[in-house]
Amino acid sequence: MKKTYWLLASLTTLTLTGCFEGNVTTEELCQKTPELRCENLNMDDGQCRIPRTKLIWHRFELVKTPSEANQITEYSIVADYRKCLELASQITPIDQSELKRQRFNALVHSIDELKRIVEELKGSQQPETLYFLWSQTGDTQARRQFLQMEGTPQLN
Repeated sequence: MKKTYWLLASLTTLTLTGCFEGNVTTEELCQKTPELRCENLNMDDGQCRIPRTKLIWHRFELVKTPSEANQITEYSIVADYRKCLELASQITPIDQSELKRQRFNALVHSIDELKRIVEELKGSQQPETLYFLWSQTGDTQARRQFLQMEGTPQLN
């Protein structure tokens, strides 16, 4: 009986300690990790909160495990964020011209980010990356390289 009591008490204590650990918020993550480039996003704006948060956390994942596949995913997330910003930048906030300027700057930054990602991926020889560059950006050089891989083990 005593063993059961102590076992139950230990398990309860261990379980409760996990409940009091604080999860890192997106804002804290941005402050701790400057390479996420959060200062270029519309951080103090309620518009585009979900795509912005998704982008920040994916960039954190990209910092931890950089790969071409993660960069391709980042391109897609930035494109979604850009679409949201295009709509949000058309909204005229009352008494907040600074907010409109911040949205516009974030939109311009998202366009620059898409270009940056494409430039970083251009030298790749990975079939997935070549297909991405061909299908998403219309890169004819990537198309040529991808089609030349037909019948090779790289496409298996």
